Amino acid sequence: MNMSWLESLIYGLISGISEFLPISSFAHQQIALHLFGADGRDPVRDFFVHLGMLIAVIAACRSFMDLLKRGMNANGAGGYTGSQNNRAFMDWKLIQTALFPMIIGMLFLRYILKIEGNLVLTSLFLAINGVVVFLPNRIIQGNKTARSMSAMDGVMIGSSGVLSVLPGISRVACTYGVSVIRGAARKNALLWTQILSIYALACLCLMDLISIFGVGEINFWGNFLTYILSGLFAYAGSYVGIYIMRFLTGRPGGNGFAYYCWGASLFSFILYLTVA
Repeated sequence: MNMSWLESLIYGLISGISEFLPISSFAHQQIALHLFGADGRDPVRDFFVHLGMLIAVIAACRSFMDLLKRGMNANGAGGYTGSQNNRAFMDWKLIQTALFPMIIGMLFLRYILKIEGNLVLTSLFLAINGVVVFLPNRIIQGNKTARSMSAMDGVMIGSSGVLSVLPGISRVACTYGVSVIRGAARKNALLWTQILSIYALACLCLMDLISIFGVGEINFWGNFLTYILSGLFAYAGSYVGIYIMRFLTGRPGGNGFAYYCWGASLFSFILYLTVA
């Protein structure tokens, strides 16, 4: 689909911000496409948007990734070289445990579920996502680190992230929420969630490339500027979303995202009624 430069900018910005807040980037993309009068998704634009998000989260998590790398290297050298490296190694073990079910599930469900563009389902899943966001905020804050989390906890965290293939279910809401419910400290839960996002977005970029080769003729150069704008503003929006979450984590008021999801659910359903 063709977009104007302004629509491309808005699409990328909304996609980036909503990807790292617990409000579902997929749902916001669906709503934006309907508002723009689009007749479907463009895999090339999706690739640029996901690539912008991926670069942003890698840059934002660089210090924690360096720490993970040191922890892995210390263990590979035959032992731990300090409590910080020990903790980083345990973080990496938990992330590894979560990665397998999340990536395999995303690859599997993305290709068997054909529900893109369905505003009724988007409305339903946004309402459910609001509940997913709301519940962890009713739980007394835990203090578990990765050392205290079991392998089953990791599997549950990763498996919950698979649900983000549904338009309206946020991967951040699911992986963060399950981590908190299992007793993780909220800041730890957010760090794990953002690291998992790196691998999830890399997986989405790969699936976008597969989709690009599977479609017919694409007017790449004719839309090149709008693709770049979408990617750049997805990058900028991702930074905003990432640091909003870091600022709000552990502070009161998290239920605001749940209310937002319920409002977006109602808006999506009204939009469906107007275009039906």
